[in-house]
Amino acid sequence: LKTFVKEVYHLNIMNLEKDVLSKRTYALIKKDLSYPLNKEIVKNRKSKSEVVFDDTIFMSDLLEAGLYFDPFLVSRFLASLQAKPFVILSGLSGSGKTKLAESFAMHISKSQEQWMLVPVGADWTNKDSLLGFENTLTKGYSLPPYNVPKFIQKASLEENRDKPYFLILDEMNLSVVERYFADFLSAMESSHKEISLHQIEVQPGEEPPKVPNSLRLPSNLFIIGTVNIDESTYMFSPKVLDRANTIEFRLSEDDVNDFLKSDLGDLSLDKLVGAGKDMALSFLKNCNKELDRELIENIDELLLETFKPLKKAGAEFGYRTISEIRQLATQLNQFEVKSKTNNKEEAIFDIAILQKLLPKLHGSVGKLKAPLTTLAELCFDPDKWDNKYLNNENTEGESSENLRYPLSFEKVKSMYVRLSQNGFVSFAEA
Repeated sequence: LKTFVKEVYHLNIMNLEKDVLSKRTYALIKKDLSYPLNKEIVKNRKSKSEVVFDDTIFMSDLLEAGLYFDPFLVSRFLASLQAKPFVILSGLSGSGKTKLAESFAMHISKSQEQWMLVPVGADWTNKDSLLGFENTLTKGYSLPPYNVPKFIQKASLEENRDKPYFLILDEMNLSVVERYFADFLSAMESSHKEISLHQIEVQPGEEPPKVPNSLRLPSNLFIIGTVNIDESTYMFSPKVLDRANTIEFRLSEDDVNDFLKSDLGDLSLDKLVGAGKDMALSFLKNCNKELDRELIENIDELLLETFKPLKKAGAEFGYRTISEIRQLATQLNQFEVKSKTNNKEEAIFDIAILQKLLPKLHGSVGKLKAPLTTLAELCFDPDKWDNKYLNNENTEGESSENLRYPLSFEKVKSMYVRLSQNGFVSFAEA
């Protein structure tokens, strides 16, 4: 079996986990085969200043540390980070969102100074808890408990421009995101990318503040937010979701079964620290990858095909969404992307719909019934749609040979069913 899998692996057709192997068996076999292979690649390139970024090295190191994530989910996460340095990981509490963010930060960083985990508080009503504030009593600047301004300053230093820095905001929606994060959202879209901190004028003989008047968001700073959805959290607005790639963590029966059978004593995150630091420069260069023109022409056709019916349904998208889908498509094209129809462009666009279009949808029956029905129909080949596919008890749609976007359809159907039951739905709650 190992010989067979090894041959398939080298042909880059590693899509056996659902058809032949359980995910756990697949992971263990791939660990046994690919980990030594990829480590040898790194070893042979040690003499060079840069090692080409390879996602399979990270996946193999995750297994060595005792962690298992669906390789497809990891690829989406890495591609999303490279497409835009703001990613939201949403899903069930305890499904591994924070662990994945921390693990990659540990893996690609040279030292612990390159990542910071900040737990968001329910009492965060403005930017003071994240960035500090101008103190009129002391005539100085009061820094927050987690010194985020200093962390951003360090990432901005000339000697650190070739190192990635990761700001992880844990449970980001325990407070209303716009109240404390609005300055970051504006800076992300600004050509200057600056956040104003204070206007303190230093008089002769006075000690200057510990931070500058403004902070510039450097290109090597990545912000990852984790999101749990329950009665203690707040909804994200379209303004936030429109500026991020949103990846949802959903556990399947296989995931739970694999976890129950795993050896919990094998977990050792220390093995991840700095294991991929030689790939850091290559990872940063990939973030500036030029658009693949041939790919983008095909994606643009799919965008236009999607825009027309969505506009009629009142759910059209803007220029920013188009630009970011193009960037995401270019990054995803580097990775192995699962495709039911062997059409990679459609498989990539399926992910784009899931991460860039669906997260912004939330509202009542009157607002969302038409857009969700339209999106469901777009997931199938032209003239192959049947309204019965949206019925909760009907599974014909999921197995239809005419289904073009299976990931998106699964989510659209889930949202539609929740909308029918409750009269209201949002992406995160369905």
